[in-house]
Amino acid sequence: MRSGLVTLGSTMVMLLGAWLGGSEANAQSTQASLDALDQAKEEARASADRGFEHFEAGRFEEAIRAFEEAHAKYPAPTILLKLAQANARIGRLREARRHYLRVVDEKLALYAPRAFFETQEQAKVELEALLPRLPSLQVSVTGAPADQVRLVIDGRASERRVVVLDPGIHTVTATAPGRASVTQKVTLQEGRRHVITLRLLAPSSTRSPHSTPEAGSERGTPVVDEPEESGAVRSSRRNVLPAVGAFGLAGVAVGVGAVTGALSLGATASMEKECLDFRCYDGAGGEHHDRAGALGAVSTVSFVVAGVAAGVGVGLLLWPAKSDGRPAVALRVSPGWMGVEGTF
Repeated sequence: MRSGLVTLGSTMVMLLGAWLGGSEANAQSTQASLDALDQAKEEARASADRGFEHFEAGRFEEAIRAFEEAHAKYPAPTILLKLAQANARIGRLREARRHYLRVVDEKLALYAPRAFFETQEQAKVELEALLPRLPSLQVSVTGAPADQVRLVIDGRASERRVVVLDPGIHTVTATAPGRASVTQKVTLQEGRRHVITLRLLAPSSTRSPHSTPEAGSERGTPVVDEPEESGAVRSSRRNVLPAVGAFGLAGVAVGVGAVTGALSLGATASMEKECLDFRCYDGAGGEHHDRAGALGAVSTVSFVVAGVAAGVGVGLLLWPAKSDGRPAVALRVSPGWMGVEGTF
């Protein structure tokens, strides 16, 4: 019995010693962490002080580097606010907006310093003043299907057709399979919405009069040998059948134009609901804008085709046919063109 008590006592002593040793180790680790945090704060404060000096002297590039160094050592909303202000001073409005949003969106702990909460309120006010200064660029591309167009802005691919950029000169390039690339420079001014249209064209090529057109050509219409015109006298018979075909095409084109035009207006209305005061930021309204642009282009082309077809129909009724009396007419439809074509 005595031996058992001695063993139990020894075990308790060992457990107590282990607990005391672990507590001491934890205390040392906690103290080391606190010391490291204090050191990081001091280094961040030194970098931030240099940033303030550069900022007051108007050396905003140097101020940005110093504030970034300070934030890397000890993240604080007060440093992010100065980063936003410095970027805004040199026209980097998008970068300034990014830092303002980080300050505004940060979830502060209830025990956070009062200065952090004041900084957050100040960031909200300055962000509201910054947003109207951001210029936007709307890019429209014609000459190729929208899903085949690749847009590059300042060397970076863009899936959006309405983008928010910094003021200044920007380079926009549009490419598509089977089309020559188009590049245009545009100068954006603060607070303005800029719209440009890039037209993609097929590469110029020399074609023999009797050659077969390349696959995927703009019209996709075969080239045929036309017989020499005979000296026979033209008859006064009117080209009624081809004229009816032309008027039929005009009617179809009007219907397509009306439907796609209505859908385009609907997409435009949806885009305006997603944008603030007709300004679209980031991805807002991008999908509806692309849809409205594509449908609007189809509607415009359809009405143009309708007008041309109607004009052709009137011309056929007024123009006398050839004496051979064998009109050759065909309806041609391809991705880039549609209409009535033939020999009358």
